[in-house]
Amino acid sequence: MCLSSVDKETKTITEGWKVFYLLGDGYGNGSQGNMNKLLPHGVWLDEKKYRDEGGMRLEYVPGRTIGEPRYKLGFHVFTTRAGAVDWKGHETSSKVVKVAVDECHTSGTQHGFPVVVANKIKILRKCHVSE
Repeated sequence: MCLSSVDKETKTITEGWKVFYLLGDGYGNGSQGNMNKLLPHGVWLDEKKYRDEGGMRLEYVPGRTIGEPRYKLGFHVFTTRAGAVDWKGHETSSKVVKVAVDECHTSGTQHGFPVVVANKIKILRKCHVSE
């Protein structure tokens, strides 16, 4: 998930919505390239611990095309549930989950919806696949 635009001044939030892949009886973080790492709930997660191997050496998302924004890596969190639901689309192997957010360092838009990029998130409740 990459931002379409980056705000000049970073907006911060304390809660937001994230799309996770279902992984057994828990969540995996496909957005960080690590769908096979089960994420615990109820504890603060540092984004550096959950990056894929290729992203471990990077500090910033490199602009792939001219004019594409460059920003620091982190967890992408939608500020509205509607944004996360839109991003999820009809993907049945993923779920929209409310998370606590800390250390926001970048904000902008993704597919027309506001997003923050943060160093830390906390999954607020245990995975309920049937919901």
